[in-house]
Amino acid sequence: MTPDYITTAEAAAILRTTPAALYVAHCKRRPHLPPRYVFGRRVLYRRDEVLASLVRAAS
Repeated sequence: MTPDYITTAEAAAILRTTPAALYVAHCKRRPHLPPRYVFGRRVLYRRDEVLASLVRAAS
């Protein structure tokens, strides 16, 4: 099964934040964020990891 990748805007919508806030949080190396994957100039997130980060934050 191929992982489902989503864009920064989609990940920000799931996490209820802005794409700019995700960028700043990654620059500051916040540990609670899902890992991001860079393909060329595109920054993508795996949907399952984004959803898992919500579960970790809630517990």
